Amino acid sequence: MEKEDIFVSAFEQNQLSSFKDVTKEFFEALEDLSLGELVHDSSFSLEDSISALEMMDPKMDNGMEINNETIWDVETELDPYKILGLIDKTFAAEISWQSGYFLSQTVFTNVYIQKLLLERQGILHINDFYLENKKKQTIYKDLMDVVLWPFMIASIKTCGIFCQMFNKGTLYEEEEVYCNSHGLSLLDNIDTAQILDLLKFSINWLDSHSSKFNEKDHKYIEVIHSRLETKISFLRALNSSSAVDSIKDLEYIINKENLIFDFGKEMDIFFSISVQAKLSTTMPPRPIMILPMDIAFNDFKDICQDFRRILLLSITDPSILTPSNILNFLKYFRAKKPPSCIFIRTMLQSLFFSNNNMILNKYPVHQFVMDSISEIYSTKELFNVINESDETHNDSKYCIFNSINNFIRTATPIYINIYRIMCHNLSRQHRNFCKLILDLEFLQTEAQDIDMQLHFHFFEDSIEKQDDIYPYIFSSWCYYEKLQIMILICFLGFELELHSSHELSLIYWYLDYLLKTYQAHLRKISYNVRFSSNKYPTMCFSEKSDTILAAQQIKFDQDWTNGLQLLCNSFYKFFLVLRHFSFICSPNKLQVPKSFMYKQRFKSFLSLKTPKFLDYETFIKDSDMLDISIVELLEILIDNFSKARAIFEMIKDTDPKISSTLLCYDDFQNNVKNIIESCLGNELTCKTILEKALKNDKICNDVFIDIKYNHLWFPIISICHNHET
Repeated sequence: MEKEDIFVSAFEQNQLSSFKDVTKEFFEALEDLSLGELVHDSSFSLEDSISALEMMDPKMDNGMEINNETIWDVETELDPYKILGLIDKTFAAEISWQSGYFLSQTVFTNVYIQKLLLERQGILHINDFYLENKKKQTIYKDLMDVVLWPFMIASIKTCGIFCQMFNKGTLYEEEEVYCNSHGLSLLDNIDTAQILDLLKFSINWLDSHSSKFNEKDHKYIEVIHSRLETKISFLRALNSSSAVDSIKDLEYIINKENLIFDFGKEMDIFFSISVQAKLSTTMPPRPIMILPMDIAFNDFKDICQDFRRILLLSITDPSILTPSNILNFLKYFRAKKPPSCIFIRTMLQSLFFSNNNMILNKYPVHQFVMDSISEIYSTKELFNVINESDETHNDSKYCIFNSINNFIRTATPIYINIYRIMCHNLSRQHRNFCKLILDLEFLQTEAQDIDMQLHFHFFEDSIEKQDDIYPYIFSSWCYYEKLQIMILICFLGFELELHSSHELSLIYWYLDYLLKTYQAHLRKISYNVRFSSNKYPTMCFSEKSDTILAAQQIKFDQDWTNGLQLLCNSFYKFFLVLRHFSFICSPNKLQVPKSFMYKQRFKSFLSLKTPKFLDYETFIKDSDMLDISIVELLEILIDNFSKARAIFEMIKDTDPKISSTLLCYDDFQNNVKNIIESCLGNELTCKTILEKALKNDKICNDVFIDIKYNHLWFPIISICHNHET
């Protein structure tokens, strides 16, 4: 069930609006005005005028009073059951806000938080909330003062910390999260340590006074105690300067069993939409959006697990933090389901890019780019020569090294953007990667000039012999990165569910082409690495151990790409088979020509010089299966799915050092497992269709296809009878 389907909305209630007759006052105000004269305030904007046209509409007018709405008196004494319910729903409101809703729809709807922020105007003195500063009262009133109010303060502070972090990150606020506090303070003036001390005092008070409560209250007191410990641990993890200490606090939360009560709608009385009439906003009233407790707690546990995983990166052995290992970590992390929340993606950005000139506060960004190139061509020796060069300005070697340094400076922001974009939401990843490949195209052109300079200096003999075997180190690296991004852009379409079923054969066909192009490029790189390391061992290439590892990694990359290419080719033909049997049909009335839609799908590739853009006519020609029977095609598909499965079974247990998955090995294995399941499931479906085709059965009679995505990119297609659900 979708989260939106289970939100509680204040508009569900049948509430009548109160109206006041202002006719007399209106005409009295008009007496001094002449016909046609306008009253216009300097601050009255177009947006205000639109709102003015909708006055007295309860769905649009924020200042309109609502009849029959009882605002809870926050001074009313509450028992432990209701305090626990209020704490839990406030916590759920915090998580709901991070799901993309306004503070005015979530946290600020809490009448206790309204009391703190509106009446006190965010000016709080922590000492006011310690019990020794209060008069003697009932144990339940003490519980409110010493537990409930401090928890509300901690909740506001948590939102304030998040807002500070969000403002530092590269976010798209209208798409991600709304940090607008509507002029209210989020307790920036209070130090987190003070709030932690207050919560610890609350726990100590509970420990010493729990025996004074009725027996029926004890189980709720224990859970309240647990909630306070969780809040302390999370705030401490946010505030700590030690990654190790933060990880310990997060592990405590992750391993903690949370007892969750179903309060139904009992706690709704503590939340009111009326706060929106008091905020400095011209927005229309918005419904209360608060997640159910169980979903909120599950989301929170996911946040803590992701938070811990990110912090572990900061204490990882630096030798593991290579560009390929980090890139693979981000590739799997960005695509996880459910997707990571905005806080986690902001933390990821903060960890990687807190210093514009450093990666993970450990590596200079230009060194990171050089390491990426060295992973393919093992060019560390070349870069060492560059760094140690002290030639004169007129020397040709100096000119080459100067050109390479300029290239690295140009390439650095473009390459680092690949990592930065992976910290965005999926929609922005797709959009920004489409822009980035144009930058890589320009970079590739610049790199070709540098490669030619290198060839004339290092490989003059080969040029004279015209054997054309010298490596294009820098342009090859640019092309390598560009092809990977192009392939990812196509796969992102599946993650974003952009493609209709009748388009899938087309998408897989283009992926098949890109992966074949990538395969050819990997073969060229592999050949150049082997040849050049033998012929020019001291010129541009590193020690033998690095070269061997680079060759092993390229071999793994080739096997992986071969498996993906086989799968994409198989799915492309499989969907043609399904279209042949009318399991999949194009819309009857297309608003635009298919060729136009094709160009829109691959619009970002149109302006690229390499690889060559394939037009729609090429797809139509390749999709013409008149020269092959359906039976033969199905036999080919069965064989291809079987071969792909064998490839992925072979590489599943590859050494993580070779597969560059030292930071995400479990994700890698789970990904391969899902691919193998997809291969097996579709192989069986093809066999089923083949059996029916050989019998000349009418395959479509009383059956339909079911497409399920156990893997993000490769579905399992099954044949179901109409009576099956």
